Amino acid sequence: KSYWCGSKSASGKGYETSKTDEDKHFERDPAGLKPGIKICNLRKKFGKNKMAVDNLSLNMYEGQITVLLGHNGAGKTTTMSMLTGFIPPTSGTAYINDHDIRTDIDSVRDSLGLCPQHNILFGLLTVDEHLTFFAKLKGCPSARVKEEVDTMVREVGLETKRSARVKTLSGGQKRKLSVGIALISGSQVVVLDEPTSGMDPAARRQTWDVLQRHRSGRTMLLTTHYMDEADVLGDRIAIMAEGVVKCCGTSMFLKKLYGAGYHLVLVKSQDCKVAKLTHVIQEALPSAQFETEINAELSYLLPDDQSAKFPNLFRMLENRKDELGIRSFGATATTMEEVFLKVGESAFTEDDHVVNKPLLTEGYTNKAFESEKLVQNGDGGEQSRMANMSVATENAAMDILAFTRGYIKLRGFRLQLSRMRGILVKKAIHFWRNRVVTLVQLILPIVFTIIALAVDKARPQSTTEPPAIFNLDPFSSTFIPYSNGSSPDNMTSTFAAKYSSQFDDSHTVEEKDLTQQNMSDHILELAAKLGTATYNKRVIVGAKFEQSDSSDVMATAYYNGQPYHAQPVSLLYLLNAMARQYADENFKIQTGINPFPKDEDADAEQSALLASSTGFSVGFCISIGMAFLTSLFIFFLIKERAAGAKHMQVVSGVGPVVFWLANLVWDYVNYLLPSLLLLVVFAAYGTEAYVEDGRLGLVALVLVTYGWAILPLMYLVHFMFNSAPSGIVVVVVFNIFSGLITTVAVFVMNILGEEKLAETCNWIFMILFPNYCMARSFMEIYTNYLTLDTCTKLNYRVTCEIMTGPCCKGIGQGCSSTCLTFSEDYLALETPGIGRFIIFMVVHGAVFLALTLLVEYRVLDGLCGVLCGGSRRAHAGSAMQPFYINGASTTAEDDDVATERRRINVSPASVLSQRDSLLLVNLYKQYSNFVAVDHVCVGVPEQECFGLLGQNGAGKTTTFKMLTGDVVMTGGNAYLKGYDVKHNLKQVQANMGYCPQFDALIEQMTGRETLTMYARLRGVPEASIKGVVNSLIDILFLRPHADKLTGYYSGGNKRKLSTAMALVGDPHFILLDEPSSGMDPAARRQLWNVLSQVRASGRTLVLTSHSMEECEALCTRIAIMVNGRFVCLGSTQHLKSKFGQGYTLIAQMAALEDGSSASHDPLVAHVQSCFPSARIFDVHQGYVHLQVPDPNVHLADVFTLMERAKHELHVQDYAVHQTTLEQVFLAFTRQQVPPREVQASCMSRICCCCCKKSS
Repeated sequence: KSYWCGSKSASGKGYETSKTDEDKHFERDPAGLKPGIKICNLRKKFGKNKMAVDNLSLNMYEGQITVLLGHNGAGKTTTMSMLTGFIPPTSGTAYINDHDIRTDIDSVRDSLGLCPQHNILFGLLTVDEHLTFFAKLKGCPSARVKEEVDTMVREVGLETKRSARVKTLSGGQKRKLSVGIALISGSQVVVLDEPTSGMDPAARRQTWDVLQRHRSGRTMLLTTHYMDEADVLGDRIAIMAEGVVKCCGTSMFLKKLYGAGYHLVLVKSQDCKVAKLTHVIQEALPSAQFETEINAELSYLLPDDQSAKFPNLFRMLENRKDELGIRSFGATATTMEEVFLKVGESAFTEDDHVVNKPLLTEGYTNKAFESEKLVQNGDGGEQSRMANMSVATENAAMDILAFTRGYIKLRGFRLQLSRMRGILVKKAIHFWRNRVVTLVQLILPIVFTIIALAVDKARPQSTTEPPAIFNLDPFSSTFIPYSNGSSPDNMTSTFAAKYSSQFDDSHTVEEKDLTQQNMSDHILELAAKLGTATYNKRVIVGAKFEQSDSSDVMATAYYNGQPYHAQPVSLLYLLNAMARQYADENFKIQTGINPFPKDEDADAEQSALLASSTGFSVGFCISIGMAFLTSLFIFFLIKERAAGAKHMQVVSGVGPVVFWLANLVWDYVNYLLPSLLLLVVFAAYGTEAYVEDGRLGLVALVLVTYGWAILPLMYLVHFMFNSAPSGIVVVVVFNIFSGLITTVAVFVMNILGEEKLAETCNWIFMILFPNYCMARSFMEIYTNYLTLDTCTKLNYRVTCEIMTGPCCKGIGQGCSSTCLTFSEDYLALETPGIGRFIIFMVVHGAVFLALTLLVEYRVLDGLCGVLCGGSRRAHAGSAMQPFYINGASTTAEDDDVATERRRINVSPASVLSQRDSLLLVNLYKQYSNFVAVDHVCVGVPEQECFGLLGQNGAGKTTTFKMLTGDVVMTGGNAYLKGYDVKHNLKQVQANMGYCPQFDALIEQMTGRETLTMYARLRGVPEASIKGVVNSLIDILFLRPHADKLTGYYSGGNKRKLSTAMALVGDPHFILLDEPSSGMDPAARRQLWNVLSQVRASGRTLVLTSHSMEECEALCTRIAIMVNGRFVCLGSTQHLKSKFGQGYTLIAQMAALEDGSSASHDPLVAHVQSCFPSARIFDVHQGYVHLQVPDPNVHLADVFTLMERAKHELHVQDYAVHQTTLEQVFLAFTRQQVPPREVQASCMSRICCCCCKKSS
């Protein structure tokens, strides 16, 4: 009720501004702006102890974007849910455009636009239909709807998808549509919950532009996990922790409040002496501190309050580059991420230090409490650049690499047994957790078997009919009229009395005086009175007794002509009355009729036909039950493969033989359970055809061989489906068709006399379908039993010696077309034995299992390649497309990329592999006529984190799929630790950890169970598994969620678990495809710290990410990929210096005496006079944002200019940012070409389905 009508709670306390006990953390609210959202002491409590939002008060102003930051669980989404009326507040209130959310929720929603955290869209509606629908819901006039939709489609960049159904859109495109729905029709208040989640950097930038263009006249509230997004969009930024706003203000205000200063990053040459360089820097700026050294990059922290000395320092470094061994350098101010972490550090550390405290577990030595430091600072260390900002591991002194030590991995046969155990335990968990599926598998076969046996029990028996006895017993209640004549005397009265005494109380006997009316008239009158239907049911017999002229009694029997045998029945009662009169009182005459004796031949033929029909019915019903039972075995297989979980197991080293053998063992045992219950049902019913004389063993044999045959067939057909529900429906229909329709067809052909056609079809169906063999086996057992039983009763061997009969086939005598076929050996190969069906089911199992393994080993890929369009041209489309960097066009390959290509192509792979842990040699992938990866060459040595960046569709994920064996290379090769990916894929996968782009999790397993399974697959000894799993759970902060089903995990926790899956077993080489997507900054920073130490321990990492901050924090080298090619290669600072686009300046104007801000015009004029290319990017509330895109401008000159402006042009404070990695990225990726949609032939689509779905 509260959702539709709002809460009826009393008015809350008066409005309070957003203050806490420490007002210095809250910047003064802007003057002259109208608050669109006023939150007043808002609280939300779940249960008794969970305070999600605690006394929140905050203003959000019209014309501004207010960004709400906080870690997962901080209360952001709960706050938004209360503002939109989705949940009621516990106390306090909020006003949306002056409407109270408790009492006037309808008015609130009239002006509200919402982009929820998860896409809530209609899969079957198009983009246009969504926008039209929501525009009309918001009250847009019909005449303007089309214009609004056209504008919004263009704004969010979905012009090419406007007629596409939403279910066909990518994740990023769905987010764009959700943003468009929130903005359409001029919503005055717009609430955006992580609107750019899942978008690549270019799409995020486009969305930022849309929001900035539409903020005028609207109040926007936005949450995000991207700190750069908050920095760019947020006019004001509020940071929440534990349901409380800790600080609020502009980006500049928060950075000055929490920032440590500038980070000076230098790229050193080989002859650089770090100690000398550090001494020179600290001579020029004594307060400078050395931060990190990662490969060729050095980082120093420069205090913000020493900015006046920066120009001299930067000028000195520029002049002494060659002397100091510096290739390039740059500086960047405090980032919003650092601010966020410092704000949330206290609460985050207190919470997780307790929850995630490492455990000492049996059989595993956890070194988390030892004092040894793994990562050193200073010249000799190799520490992550951001490790000094980790929020939990430093405080807990946690041994991050504990999961890599304390055990020796299994090998050989013991490793295969461990993998088998891992898969069997996984199957057991799925069996237990999916109880509905399990119950259906157990119950349905039993139900249909009971129906089948009930049909047999209801079968009429072939016996001699009993004689029919003449009496009124078949009639429940009758009306019997009789009369003793018109002049009764003692004789007629006695006769009448004897007559009426024969009937019991169930019959109404009426004595009629016929002095006034004769008997016939009375009967007609009775018929008219009762009605024809009742009369024919109740008036069956009657009698009249009267005196004749000779003083004899004349008796007349009356009967109804409708019922059979009414005449003899009436006569019988009359004769019994006479017998009782003249003989004995107990004398009784009984009459009846016996059936004619049956012809034995005809009876045998009828029994055979009846047996065939009943046997068919039994086989029919049992086949339906088994169709459901066996079809459900593909449910988990399809879900597992569609989610990518099967491929993850393959990447963890599980081979096809082990995988399918383990599945077959578990599924066969699972199949035998209901089969055993079926045998119990057969025995309980006691059906002779299936139970006596050892025939229950035949039933067991049929069930056992059918299970062996059908399970591999289910494994084979599951490759055709990506949706478990639709797959089950299709396979159930297939099983019913192949088992029942085929049986019906052959049965009908035999009835119609088409024996040859029936026999031909019989062989075809036997060869193809195990379901047909099973159904026919049950049918033949029943038919053969009844036929044999009938002929045995006729003593057919004696009969056939002297005459021709229906049971004589095979005895040596002549036989007509109606001869009965039977066999005393039920396992005979010829009809009606079931031997050939058993043999074919055994062969089916072997053939289908072999075909499944052929698909897994991709033996059929060559044939598929031919059918899908012939040989692919390995060099098609490889001509270099021009790229535009800083406005200049170039068709030449970047010199760093070309140098790496020459290095790779000149030396043999065996030599290069001694240095490079990963080697890509002209790696190439082509889909039809679209080139996804175009001759990529690169070597990645140990202890390197290599970043692979690019827009969606650039080829990153395809590269990963080729390395993991998910797709086959078209050309080139790759080497991992010297192993050839093309020919030694199993050895490659055994040394690889993989975190896929989309979480490949089994939703029915907990996080702990998932990691335990992968530990077994990777060869961790059983005694060490518990410790390894606990260590990974602790370092990735999964302790509170470890025993929850992964289906209930948040997006961030799923990514943590996926990363843990990549790390378990300590693989030498780790592929990470967007590992931190969906994580909050604190969790992301902890992940970075873990990965940095994993890399420093000697492992090789390859990373893709949409977070440029993540790449700067982790990657020692970066390649940007466009249209399948590398367009640049080098360290972060090297790329910034080489492809940089100048600097960004943000200045805060000083406040005047009247409270207003000083004019920014003099500053802008001054900057533009020094740097003519400078332009204004944004101006709001006393802040001016300028861009200087000239790459030739020196950093020292920028600081010199801003220091002068600080003293002369009323600049209170400023910040200088070098070109970000994201700007370099965007400069390249503008030339990304969307993949072309190629029309594939029908054969091509079938082949691709068979070849690529195996994993």
